[in-house]
Amino acid sequence: MNRPCDLPIDSEEWHQCEQFILQRFGLFFSSERQSTLRDGVCMRMAIIGSPSLGDYVHRLLRHTYEANALVDYLTVGESFFYREPDQFKVMVDYVAGRLSPVWDGVPVRILSAGCSTGEEAYSVAMALLDAVGEPHSDRIEILGIDVNGYAIAMARKGCFGSYSLRHVHPDLRVKYFRPVGDDCWQVTGRANGMVRFHVVNLCHESLVGSMSAQDIIFYRNVSIYLDDQAQSYVFRQLCGRLRPGGLLFMGAAETYVHSQRLREDDCLRSCWRGMVFYFCKDELLQRESSVSYTEEMDPSRVEDDLRSSCPDVVADVTGRSDKAVHEGDEMGVNSVAELSSLGDVLLLARERQFAHALVLLEQAPSIVDDSVAIKACLLLNLGRIVEVKALCASILEKDPWHLASHLMLGLVANHEQDREEACRRFKTAVYIQPDSWLPHYYMAEWYLTAGERRQAVREWDVTIHQLHAHGLEKHGLPFLPLRVSQEEILQMCCRRRTATENKMDTNGFMSLVTEIMVGS
Repeated sequence: MNRPCDLPIDSEEWHQCEQFILQRFGLFFSSERQSTLRDGVCMRMAIIGSPSLGDYVHRLLRHTYEANALVDYLTVGESFFYREPDQFKVMVDYVAGRLSPVWDGVPVRILSAGCSTGEEAYSVAMALLDAVGEPHSDRIEILGIDVNGYAIAMARKGCFGSYSLRHVHPDLRVKYFRPVGDDCWQVTGRANGMVRFHVVNLCHESLVGSMSAQDIIFYRNVSIYLDDQAQSYVFRQLCGRLRPGGLLFMGAAETYVHSQRLREDDCLRSCWRGMVFYFCKDELLQRESSVSYTEEMDPSRVEDDLRSSCPDVVADVTGRSDKAVHEGDEMGVNSVAELSSLGDVLLLARERQFAHALVLLEQAPSIVDDSVAIKACLLLNLGRIVEVKALCASILEKDPWHLASHLMLGLVANHEQDREEACRRFKTAVYIQPDSWLPHYYMAEWYLTAGERRQAVREWDVTIHQLHAHGLEKHGLPFLPLRVSQEEILQMCCRRRTATENKMDTNGFMSLVTEIMVGS
């Protein structure tokens, strides 16, 4: 008999197990998540006394109970109350607008898909009760569904520890919970009565298709566990359950991924309001933007010290390596002369000769497809902000998800002390490329300036993680710090994080930040 830790994961039996979980539940286990599947199989083998992987797979394929027991283990994830609260604000405004004085008898239906142990569904109920009051709650139906039967059972009990309630204000804890034991709080009253929970496999067409049409669907941090085919399938199943004018909320990374896959027959469009991204059905809701991309600015407001507050431009706009600069076919460069011109532009930028680089670039404006973005970066370092905004606007008209443009506009807004616009731009960058370290760095600084230290610490943690995982090159901007190493950046981030967490005065670090980012 194989010991659980020695399962033959290269065997045909293991492949059968993976394929069964993928086909039945849509769950995909990449190489980074293989240990989760292996641990789940090991645990179930020990519980039922299966002598070998072959024996266990035989049982798995033939007994629904065992399949459900295994998936219960594989789909346990952390959840907590009031996750991404800005999305709840959009939801509240939408529902309030639907609750007209004369009720047509059709309730507002809200679905929490992949609800885990229920924190999200109960958060929806509490947010709506606070906003519209208990008298209107009879006109709202909230349904939580998940493939994990154990999680659904826990959700129905409605009992949670203090860690799950860490973002719940003390007044709301008193209002909507009652203590029922040691570190155990139970949802009570109307907040409990508004929510129903059912076990549903999102990959099962008949189960999803039998649900009533929904006004709002929360489908957050679920599709990241599915393979591409299952992601597309479930997404369209949920789109089909969304009423015209309805809203679909997803996690940050998921919103961007699925926005790239929209088809005309989905009848959806990517939208944002303030700093919240979501999908809306049938284009009945128009995208809202608090500041126009092309808003004109008074040049006199641009101060000479802007350059000392922005990172310098370096080699490229799209994160290509120096090697790519010398390989014309990788960059779409059509001749040796064009390649030479590009190399000279980038070399001048590295040497901080931005004006000379700009002149050379304008002499050959079409040397690469990203020449407009390169020009915007050079102008940013020269402090020519009005031109930067105009160029970024032209880029975003063609590609609304252009990462560098959003980050450059965020830097401009930061300098102008337009905090809402800066936050919106940096959050957009995080949505577009969640594994880039620099957008998280700027969000940490934004939260710190706003006095939101807990969120700042979280963003420092993400920044440090991304630097360790992907290195300095995963920056997301057409520039990088000069004359500094990854270790120096990491040291600075760690010091900032520690100071923030310990509520120390962080002003002393600002010269260090400027020095590293500018490379002076």
